[in-house]
Amino acid sequence: MLASKTGVITSPNYPLNYPRDARCEWTIEVNVHHTITLTLEEIEMENYYSCEMDFVEGYESANSEIDRPAQEEKLLFKECGASDSTQNEWVTTTNTA
Repeated sequence: MLASKTGVITSPNYPLNYPRDARCEWTIEVNVHHTITLTLEEIEMENYYSCEMDFVEGYESANSEIDRPAQEEKLLFKECGASDSTQNEWVTTTNTA
């Protein structure tokens, strides 16, 4: 659990290679009426056509206290390969990512 205003999430074994078939999920939730800024500082992974194999995704979830269904998610980004994306920062409109 992260209890500060900022934090860092890394893959297992970072900065070394991540394990084969690794699947990691994190949920970030802040107070209602606040947003979350997700920043990709560095990625280096297999660059397979359309990010079908190795990738990192970021989703925005429904506000925890708003009447939108909790299971509804919006894809903010899907990245793979190396850190050459033109965008590396995304801001949610809700309090959960």
